[in-house]
Amino acid sequence: MTIYYVYAYLRQDNTPYYIGKGKGNRAFAKHKHVYTPKDISKIVFLERNLTNIGALSLERRYIRWYGRKDLNTGILRNLTDGGDGAVGYTQSENHKLKIRLANKGLKRSEETKLKMSQSQLTSPNHTTRGKKRPEFAKKVAGKNNPMFGTVSPFKGKKHKIVECPHCGKTGGGPQMIQWHFEKCKSYSSPSISLAKTLSR
Repeated sequence: MTIYYVYAYLRQDNTPYYIGKGKGNRAFAKHKHVYTPKDISKIVFLERNLTNIGALSLERRYIRWYGRKDLNTGILRNLTDGGDGAVGYTQSENHKLKIRLANKGLKRSEETKLKMSQSQLTSPNHTTRGKKRPEFAKKVAGKNNPMFGTVSPFKGKKHKIVECPHCGKTGGGPQMIQWHFEKCKSYSSPSISLAKTLSR
């Protein structure tokens, strides 16, 4: 099916900073590692009506032509050589296990937790995996939480009911102070009333 295209995001000087392959609305959607231009005139379709294989090979060719910034070979912010996308992505065993459990709606057993922690220790993808978290970062729940059983000092506290001397409305203190008394619409200050008297 010829539904794929290759697109580029352009800088202000019209040089490309990202090359991608997609279909449908992909060129206008958000990306993880690169921003989508707000000005849609900076989104250019290099090739259209391509097959998946054709789009992947052209994406690879354009990235090789302009080069990547992270490899110091060019001007693009692409983090791969292209031609891969999500098609060749393989999930780790730990990730597959999490998905299986979530789909079954099962809680993790101690054996499963042990497998997951062991796979994190051996995972090359993340540098902080398997390291002990500092004490302050540990989640403390239930009765061990220092806030357990405490009650907010404001919970259940009722405000004193007051009456506005200008309009006669009553209500809780803070709200009445905010909207009534000297700020009341019915209130006229002595200087305003004097000005009205003099203008007559």
